[in-house]
Amino acid sequence: MEINIKTFGPSTNLEMLLKGLGESQKFLVNDGLDYKKIIDEDRFNKNSVFLSVLIRTQGKRRETLKETLLSLYAQTNQDFEIILLAHKVEKECIREIEEVLALQPAKFREKIRLIRVSYGERGAPLNAGWAYARGRYVSILDDDDVVFAHWIEEFSALANTNMGRILHAYSVTQLWSRMSNACSSHILRACGAPRPFYCSNFSWLSQLQSNSCPTLSLAFPSYLFQEYGFRFDEMLTTVEDYDFLQRTAHIAGVVDAPVITSIYRKWENVENSATLHPIDVWDKNILKINERTKTTSWVLPPEGMSEILTLLSVRRIGRALQIKDFERKIKQRKVFWKDVKKHIFGYFYSRIFKKKQNAEDVVHLFMLNLIIREYFRQKLRKFCKN
Repeated sequence: MEINIKTFGPSTNLEMLLKGLGESQKFLVNDGLDYKKIIDEDRFNKNSVFLSVLIRTQGKRRETLKETLLSLYAQTNQDFEIILLAHKVEKECIREIEEVLALQPAKFREKIRLIRVSYGERGAPLNAGWAYARGRYVSILDDDDVVFAHWIEEFSALANTNMGRILHAYSVTQLWSRMSNACSSHILRACGAPRPFYCSNFSWLSQLQSNSCPTLSLAFPSYLFQEYGFRFDEMLTTVEDYDFLQRTAHIAGVVDAPVITSIYRKWENVENSATLHPIDVWDKNILKINERTKTTSWVLPPEGMSEILTLLSVRRIGRALQIKDFERKIKQRKVFWKDVKKHIFGYFYSRIFKKKQNAEDVVHLFMLNLIIREYFRQKLRKFCKN
């Protein structure tokens, strides 16, 4: 049976979902590029490689950019192109970038295109790069990221059986710093062992709270941008990648490769987005994304529903076991004053500061009820004995 989309009312889930697919254009700044025109002009080159790698740079990290390019040069799967996006770069820094490119082997240099973007926030160069991209998939790196030799190989293998879905692999974090000595002022040093901070499968629930998938661990199908019109928000000063993933994951779906393929470097003495923007800016942007999510209809895949049902089951069983254990303590007359304080404090803290009742409040109230009942039972037994 064919479904006539026109029969659905404007307030139905399907209509709201379809409406949401066409709202990405409002995230663009006025002086941006005509992305649709660029895509149409280069249509015959689309899908000519497996992966388009977008690298954002401001030309201020020459040494790390060289390492990023070196890690791509070493890829076991060479079916890729590189689009180097110089965002709001001064003339002096452009020369730095061009010098780095001149150092690359000729065959590898042919894979690289340099595009200058002089407008917008962090999402603007990504939109520009995606418009020029010729890959069936698109990945995003910063100019200090390092990927292992099998990075593209793992994405390619995953895409063979999951074409059209967002590809996700594991990434480790590592603390780095910049040092200097008599010979150089641009020495990079690792300050600790890699940590498996981003080494877990994509979680539909935890992703709603914070981003657990840095861009270097993802490969997006190009149709999201080129055919469906999804765009990065060019006005967000931070978390533009988190916002884009939130708006596309429930459309394309996500598939995991439980293999570590990259290092997400964190810097202790180098300027980055974390140091450039105060915490209130990050919070404001997160709030904007959360408000946008609240007004969006979602398509939740089976693994998302499974995650929700598992969580609810664990919480329900956990509360039941907690209550049963407390009843056992009461029967054995092993209730201590610390137990009473715990539930009194827990309940009133939640009501005063959270100002709304949740599942844990129900547990606290149930425990207090048991305690009060047992108290009066003890009083009654003592009275009867007298």
